[in-house]
Amino acid sequence: MRILFASSEVAPFIKTGGLADVAGSLPKALAQEGHDVKVILPLYEGVGEQWRSQMKFEQYYNVTLSWRHVYCGVFSLEQDGVTYWFVDNEYYFKRWQLYGHFDDCERFAYFSRAVIETPGHTPGHVCLYDRENKVMFLGDHVLFDITPNITTWQGFEDPLGKYVHSLMDISIFDVRLPLPAHRTVSCTMAERIGTIIEHHGARIRELIGVLEHEPGLTAYEIAGRMRWKVRGKSSAWEDFPLQQKWFAVGEAAAHLEYLTTRGRARREESGGLWRFYP
Repeated sequence: MRILFASSEVAPFIKTGGLADVAGSLPKALAQEGHDVKVILPLYEGVGEQWRSQMKFEQYYNVTLSWRHVYCGVFSLEQDGVTYWFVDNEYYFKRWQLYGHFDDCERFAYFSRAVIETPGHTPGHVCLYDRENKVMFLGDHVLFDITPNITTWQGFEDPLGKYVHSLMDISIFDVRLPLPAHRTVSCTMAERIGTIIEHHGARIRELIGVLEHEPGLTAYEIAGRMRWKVRGKSSAWEDFPLQQKWFAVGEAAAHLEYLTTRGRARREESGGLWRFYP
């Protein structure tokens, strides 16, 4: 499995507390299990010369931050089977104190943009782009043999809308080699993005049809009336494994939220349950 960590501090390079300990030890443990692990973090002034002397300059590019295009350099270092990528920008990170600055929101917004925030499959999902080699580490954002599950999350509004928007965000990158977290690559990234967006369009059309035919259903009842494909399993809802029902109901709920957010459907509470109407 390919795993990417993004953290504001990582031991032993730079540390203020427990976050650095976890971000330092977990990638090493996963690498020892045979996973391909990479970690990205800011290149602070406090990162010592013993580490800087081992770094290799990889590339630089501009990160779009509001109305500005801001320099972003990337240095790499290999240690204990893990590749570390250091984001270089002296204006933001040449400071001995990691946190507590007046512009912390801007600093870490910049860092987030450097790793390409792609919310949708999960609220904090990110991708990483190697501009020089035209390689993008996709995580679970774009999968080629299966469609990433989009579900609802507490405190995370309109997950499907955010997912489609972030698919469009990465579609502008020139990607020669897309690297998903699961399975194989069967077409170009642009082609797969188009297929995924159409898949969700078909899901929405199907869901609208269910609402029009049987208004007042719950998300669970709506999921049971939709068509699902489970490898090696019956397509009948009553035969679905419990885990697959959890995924299906979550995806139905995300599509319902997409519709209610845009005024294409509405929900009403009845008996402690949300019921949906066209």
